[in-house]
Amino acid sequence: MAGTPPVPGTPVPTPVAAGDDGTADPRLAAALASADDDAIVSALREARLLVAVVAMPGEQQASEGEMALALLESASGSRALPAFTSVGALSAWQPGARPVPRPAAAVIAHVQAEGLAALVIDPAGPAPWTLPADEAARVLGGVPSVVRADAPPDPADAVVSPPSWRPGRRLRTELAGVDAWALDVGGEPVVAVVLPIGAAPGDLARRVARAASRTVDLLVLDAERGRVVDAIGRRLGTAPS
Repeated sequence: MAGTPPVPGTPVPTPVAAGDDGTADPRLAAALASADDDAIVSALREARLLVAVVAMPGEQQASEGEMALALLESASGSRALPAFTSVGALSAWQPGARPVPRPAAAVIAHVQAEGLAALVIDPAGPAPWTLPADEAARVLGGVPSVVRADAPPDPADAVVSPPSWRPGRRLRTELAGVDAWALDVGGEPVVAVVLPIGAAPGDLARRVARAASRTVDLLVLDAERGRVVDAIGRRLGTAPS
């Protein structure tokens, strides 16, 4: 996407806190550098971003009322909101822009409210990342919901296939030591597990919810069905003994 003139009428946000030194949130910066979607989504839930406010076209010495948020526009005409982890990242994109700090959740909510296509973080680097508007619930919704934990369907009753989605590092780490697989059941993303002895489905469901970057179902299997799924899904936890 290329930079476009500001959108007339877009309100200029008010800074959320005094004393912001303009540097990147260390956790978010590390997540972006790792390119781990799970870590980025988790960090965004508590992070501060900077939006770029620029003068309206034709205004040389613009007052606040003559300024608006800058947008990005693709060749197809879709628009996205750029946001930045630091003043340095903003200046690399547009040196004359004014940085205004906002909670990341508020920035993402603005993308949804204005009908924009995406949020683009640090479009000029150091580690650009895009959140499509239709995936905003990954951040705004907090942890994703996990269902079917206590009454899992029989895999024989649904179409079971290799996963169409990519499990992130945080989910794989959370399930270390558990027999677990990523797969699709009936076209929906599922984490299938064979419960460790003494483990409660509800507890494991909450762990998966905290670690997953998208809405997934938790499918609890017995050992026999686990061996069947092992030949289909992508293993997340321990190998079978």
